[in-house]
Amino acid sequence: MKKILSSLFLTSASLMMFSQTIFNSDFNSYTTGNLGPDANNTSPGQGGWYSNGGTVAAYQVSSIDAAHGKSISLTSGIGYTATNSPHNRTANQDFTTTATPGNDYLIGTMDIYTGSGAGLSKAFLSMFGTAAAVGGIGYNSVDQKFFGIGWLSVGGAAPGYYHVGLGDATATAPANTWVSVGFSYNKTTGKYVWITPNGSYTVDANPTVTFVPNLVALDYNLQVQTQTGNAATRTFAFDNLNIFYSNLALGTNEGVKANKVLVKKINVSELID
Repeated sequence: MKKILSSLFLTSASLMMFSQTIFNSDFNSYTTGNLGPDANNTSPGQGGWYSNGGTVAAYQVSSIDAAHGKSISLTSGIGYTATNSPHNRTANQDFTTTATPGNDYLIGTMDIYTGSGAGLSKAFLSMFGTAAAVGGIGYNSVDQKFFGIGWLSVGGAAPGYYHVGLGDATATAPANTWVSVGFSYNKTTGKYVWITPNGSYTVDANPTVTFVPNLVALDYNLQVQTQTGNAATRTFAFDNLNIFYSNLALGTNEGVKANKVLVKKINVSELID
């Protein structure tokens, strides 16, 4: 893993000058209360969001603090199931914009609230295409660390869905904290860049890790997934969500600090349920 020296705030603002917007909202125009009318992915709610898993009460438009105003909050269930878990939560929308020629980067940035409650869960932004995860980024309350999401071939195996550990043991964020994160996927090369408060990271292409180009995202998701041993709820929130195509990537100035690549293959059925 290579650390990249760049600023999420500066780069995302600059990139918007060369972008096609897919979704951009601070959610302050939404009405406080339920995000949608059901939690079985049947009918769209506020802003076009579908809710999937649990009950409508698990998907709220609320204000965590005055500085952020309204945001979308998701509350996990109590428990853990390895696949098709009823304890997971997903708010999702389909892409309605296709990239124009030259806009080869798919980019997502957001503020994420690291959560309140004792639940052991991950919260993340993910994007999926046909049978493939195109990319994403998130936070794990178990170790309080960030992870990237990518579709990679590791060790010569068939491409699969991976969580990529970002940063060393000190690259953490405590509970009840807002943090800014982001990621970009280069459709031409398959390369990812993930940005956290601790820096920006990419996996180097090498004989062990191979990128997969030409992935096309069909939907984007705000997700909460419970982890092994979970026995309580946890509430996360998402704000200032910005998804767009661009002809420039996040974190284009590469530094020289090397970090260990940490990859964990995840069963896609854990996340699409």
